[in-house]
Amino acid sequence: MNQLHESYFIVAKNILKYLKRTKNHEILFQVDNKGELQTYANADFA
Repeated sequence: MNQLHESYFIVAKNILKYLKRTKNHEILFQVDNKGELQTYANADFA
C-alpha cells in the first residue's frame, strides 16, 4: 500500500514539473462566425 502512495506522489511531482516547464505556452480559444469554438495550441514544443 505504501508503494501505491509513493507512485501517486511521483506522478503528482511529474505533473507539477510539466506545468512549470509549460507555463509560458499558450492555448487560444476563439469562436468563429458560426458560433463554433476553435482551439489552437503550439504542438511543436515537445
